[in-house]
Amino acid sequence: MNYEKQIDRLMNDARELVSKLHDTNNPDLQRLRDRFDKFTSRRAESKPPGGAQHSLKLTRIPNSLWEYVHEHPWLAVLTAASLAWTLSHLSVASRDNR
Repeated sequence: MNYEKQIDRLMNDARELVSKLHDTNNPDLQRLRDRFDKFTSRRAESKPPGGAQHSLKLTRIPNSLWEYVHEHPWLAVLTAASLAWTLSHLSVASRDNR
C-alpha cells in the first residue's frame, strides 16, 4: 500500500473516531475536534488535483537518489558504470540490426 493510501486510511479512521466523540461536552475533546477539523480542511485545500499526485512521487526521486549516492558512493559509481555499459551495448546492438 502506498504512502498516500495509508494517510487517507488514517485520516478516514480519525474522522470516524472524532465523529463518534461529537456528542461529548468535554473541553479537551472539543479542542481536539477543532484541531482535527482545521487540519483536515488545510489538507483538503493543499491536496493536489487528481493527476498531480504522481508528480509528488517524482519530486521524491532526486532526494532518495541523493541519499543513496551519499550513503553508498562506490556502489553508486558501479551502478552508473554498469548502466552506461549496458546502454552503450544496447545502442551498438540496435545499430547492427538496421
